[in-house]
Amino acid sequence: MALSPWSVAREMDYEEVACILAGYDPAEVSALLRHGPEFEHQVVEVFAWKRQLVEAVGRGDLKSELILVYGYPPGGDRTSKSWFREDETTLYMNVFEVDEIRMQLQRTEVARWLKASGHADDDIPEALRVTPKPRTPVAPEDKPPHHRRRHTYLTLIEALALEVLGGEIPAEPYKAAAVLQAVLERQGLKLDKDPIAKTVKEIQAARDDRATERP
Repeated sequence: MALSPWSVAREMDYEEVACILAGYDPAEVSALLRHGPEFEHQVVEVFAWKRQLVEAVGRGDLKSELILVYGYPPGGDRTSKSWFREDETTLYMNVFEVDEIRMQLQRTEVARWLKASGHADDDIPEALRVTPKPRTPVAPEDKPPHHRRRHTYLTLIEALALEVLGGEIPAEPYKAAAVLQAVLERQGLKLDKDPIAKTVKEIQAARDDRATERP
C-alpha cells in the first residue's frame, strides 16, 4: 500500500472509513462529490458502508470516539439547525440521514469490528488494519574497542592462555583453539573454534608487534 494520510492515522472520520471499505481513495470521493449530488451514483457503495457503520455504532457493535449530528439541538433554538453531540441511542433510533452524522472511529476498533463480523485479516483493507508500530531505530553497530583497551584485553587473554597451556601457545591457531575450547567446556562455557582461533591470531600479532618495538 502506498503511503497516505489514512495509512498512519489512528482515528478517521467514518466517511473516510466508508470510502476505504468501498475501495475508494477518500480524497478522490470528496473531490467527485464537490461537483454535485448527481455524481453520487458513482460511489453508491460508499453510502451503503456509511449506513452499515452508523447502524453498527447504534447497535453497540462498533464504538465511536465522537458522534455529532446535524439538526435542532434538544431544548435549543428550533429556527436553525447546527451540529451537536449525541450518543449511540440517537443512531439506533435511525432519525438522521448518513450525511447528517459525523463520527470518529479508531482504526483498531474498525479492524476489531470487521473481524468480529467474520472477515479475515486479508479481507480488511490495509489502510484499516491495526496501526503499525513505530519502527525501532536500528542500533548502531558496536564500535571496536579503543586501541589501548584492545591491547589490554589481548594481554590479559594471552596471560590466561599461557597459564592454561603450560607457558606456551601453539603456533597453529586452530590447535590452540581446540585446547582452549576444551578448557572452556570444563568450566561450563562454550565458544566455537573460529572466534577462539581468531583471538589466538590477534595475540600472536600483538606479540610480533611487541617484538619489533623492543630495542
